[in-house]
Amino acid sequence: MKAAPYYNHGRWVVGCPAADCHAAIQTRLGVFGEHCGCRDEMVWHPDAAEIQRLCDLRPHRVNRNWWTDETLIDLQVENALHEVGI
Repeated sequence: MKAAPYYNHGRWVVGCPAADCHAAIQTRLGVFGEHCGCRDEMVWHPDAAEIQRLCDLRPHRVNRNWWTDETLIDLQVENALHEVGI
């Protein structure tokens, strides 16, 4: 299985792909489950740096989020609606 990181509260996070594990930590080498010992490959979004840049424009860490089903345009629209980065 492969795991896709998402941006949550200003940090990259990845969930363990094991069905019975709900937590994991991220490393450059792979995903290591905190509880199950799972190790798997991470698949980074090709625009990860731009995703992080757009999210980091937001003044409050709690609003610095991106989910894997969102596009760059989604982030840009959200920022514009809240007058972030203008």
